[in-house]
Amino acid sequence: MRGRNGVQHDEVRDICINGVKGVERATKPGKNQQLSQRFSSHSDAPERARSFFETIARASHSCKRISYDHRPRVLAQRVHTSRLVEIKFEITVFLITVFKMSRETMLLHCYNRGCGKKFDPNDNKEGDCVHHPGHPVFHDAYKGWSCCNKKCTDFTEFLNIKGCTKSFHSNVKPPEPEKPAVDKSKANEVIKVIAKPLMDGPILQRPPFETSQVTLTPNVSPTLLEQIKGLTSLVTNSVSDSKVQIGQSCKNNSCKATYRGPASDDEVCNHHPGTPIFHEGLKFWSCCQKRTTDFSTFLEQPGCTQGKHTWISTNTGKKVKCRMDWHQTGAFVVVSVYAKKYQPDKSTVKLNPIRLTIDLFFIEENSRYNLDLELRGVVDVAQSSVSMLPTKVEIKLKKAEVGSWAKLDFPRENEGYEEENSQNDEENNTQVDAVDLSDL
Repeated sequence: MRGRNGVQHDEVRDICINGVKGVERATKPGKNQQLSQRFSSHSDAPERARSFFETIARASHSCKRISYDHRPRVLAQRVHTSRLVEIKFEITVFLITVFKMSRETMLLHCYNRGCGKKFDPNDNKEGDCVHHPGHPVFHDAYKGWSCCNKKCTDFTEFLNIKGCTKSFHSNVKPPEPEKPAVDKSKANEVIKVIAKPLMDGPILQRPPFETSQVTLTPNVSPTLLEQIKGLTSLVTNSVSDSKVQIGQSCKNNSCKATYRGPASDDEVCNHHPGTPIFHEGLKFWSCCQKRTTDFSTFLEQPGCTQGKHTWISTNTGKKVKCRMDWHQTGAFVVVSVYAKKYQPDKSTVKLNPIRLTIDLFFIEENSRYNLDLELRGVVDVAQSSVSMLPTKVEIKLKKAEVGSWAKLDFPRENEGYEEENSQNDEENNTQVDAVDLSDL
């Protein structure tokens, strides 16, 4: 039946009836199992759909009655036409919603690592799923997959790493990697670790501290010689200008000679080049091993070295402090004394297996730096060396036995005087000071 506006009123009723039947067919088990499961969870879904369509049908009939029973006719036709359009739009929206709901119900979630997409099991083709067949690996702040070599440090970037394998989608979760089994029976077991000895042979015996020392031949840097070249000439001129007086005594230790004229310069000077040492009641010179307990006998000891007389002393007795540091490797101990503008030909480095003596002469200040150490370990004198550089003196000591030194030296105590040495790694270590015996 058609109204005067040309609209078929039964069209809406047919759409409603077909919509109800479509919902009933969708909720029955059979062809679309997924949609049936979706609606079966809501037992009142068909009734709600039927009620929706019946409401629309009653509205359509009411519009029909309005178009025939009321006046004016023009107004009734407009209301009737607009109402039918609204009803058709609502039916279309409802059917689209039902279709989308049935479509989403059919999709499954893919559990392959790195995929995470939804798929239709009826349209699952090989190559649709791009995933990682391996497991995630986190090591040293790096994140990656065991199946490929791509690594990164950012977690978001790790999640966005594209899969390295193509296959079918799968809604089955992959098995987790097996964790190593923990044996709880050995939880309280004490593990004993026995360190192997560093040396299989016998430990080297330490020689006496007073063992004769060897003066190491230094490797002098040419840059250092250039630095002191001008200073050397100034000191030489100042010394040559001073005159030696008749009767002036020799400044070398234990030498009793006096200046009687130019012929005295050709005489042999018997003296001690070392320094006096007073230790545990004994008195001796560092350059020889002859010891005594009587001070007068100590003063009368003849010199152990022959040389030339020194009528004018270049040593004013002024002592300077230099920074000293040391480090070690597997085979060497390196001692560094940081100093500048020292004279290499008047500076000496002496060594025996357990003792290191350093004597540096500074031309500009006319002063000296002295260091006398009893080494913590035993060194090989023949394979040790010394380098005199513009900014430091570097002594390279070869270890005679394998092992690490806890400290550089042993602290030593001397009677009669104490001298602080800030360069030593032990602050209470004292050094031997030279004693001027020329006035005795």
